[in-house]
Amino acid sequence: MPLFSLKAHLAILLLFLSGLSPIDFGQAMTLHIQTNQDSQGVDYEYFRSQVIEPFNQATNGRVKIELHGSDKPKVDIYGAFNAARFGEIDGFMMTPQYWSHDPVFSMMGSLVAAWDSPLSYLNWLEQHNGIRYLEDAYQEKNLRLVGYTVNNIESIVSRVPLRSVDDFKNLTIRTPRGIVSDYFQSLGANTRPIELPEVGEILKRGAVDACDASNVSVNRRLDLYKHAKYTNYPGFHSMPLIDFVLRDKTWQSLNENDKAILTKLLRAWRWNYPKMIIARAKSDLEELRKQGVEVISWSDDSIIEARRKAFPIWKKYGEKSPKARQLLDAITQYLKSENKL
Repeated sequence: MPLFSLKAHLAILLLFLSGLSPIDFGQAMTLHIQTNQDSQGVDYEYFRSQVIEPFNQATNGRVKIELHGSDKPKVDIYGAFNAARFGEIDGFMMTPQYWSHDPVFSMMGSLVAAWDSPLSYLNWLEQHNGIRYLEDAYQEKNLRLVGYTVNNIESIVSRVPLRSVDDFKNLTIRTPRGIVSDYFQSLGANTRPIELPEVGEILKRGAVDACDASNVSVNRRLDLYKHAKYTNYPGFHSMPLIDFVLRDKTWQSLNENDKAILTKLLRAWRWNYPKMIIARAKSDLEELRKQGVEVISWSDDSIIEARRKAFPIWKKYGEKSPKARQLLDAITQYLKSENKL
């Protein structure tokens, strides 16, 4: 090894031992972040343009975030949690409902039928400090919740009109596994955990009556309304939280200025992203109506009824751990104070 190279490596080693990072020494660092978003999707592009590009420019290349889409993953998306914990990647931008090993993640990720708009959930998370439950759950695993936002409320694509919870009885519906599937089963539906890429084909064949896939804009992008001419908006059953999480060691390796830049960008994303997706949904709904899709809007009373029927499912998850029980108590207390339960 050349003498200069040896000295450089020794200097970096001494800096690490002294508590400094390669960034302080002038070395570039790339943060590898896994997401469940397709790199061709609107949500991926929005995050890239609003958070990643401004951050990479502000740091002048000293620190670079590289976002790995689900179509070109760095790690398996279901394994991203442990991959971040053990240093295979630096973090992830996903929804905590993927981490079903802990009921707090499932409940914070998307507590079935709990919330009626992104802003109502964000209000509880920020103004009532509900986000602390998620922060604490990650901190226990040496992960740092750096930012978060909330997706639009999801809409069901169906071959038959669904105007109340009673219409789900004996319905065959595609759902993801977990709390959402448990809920629809409690309404008398037959649930099938079919992979998302197969949903269009099973709707076309009539193998299911309805599909819980995503929000109305994603459903339209997947071309699901070609095979089913009913949907509900606003929806009632699911509204995923999206978070940006780093390894605690990665977070600590950033200098204070870089932390401040990233935090500011993620806070803007928190509030601007819901506005963008709601506006996009309105545009998509106009196009769907032109294509003959009936958009069904439930009354407030019908949505509250659906929420009350979800409570036994919430209780089931809340009983899985003391912290999940505390979380459930906080959410139900808030919803009752808002006359939504």
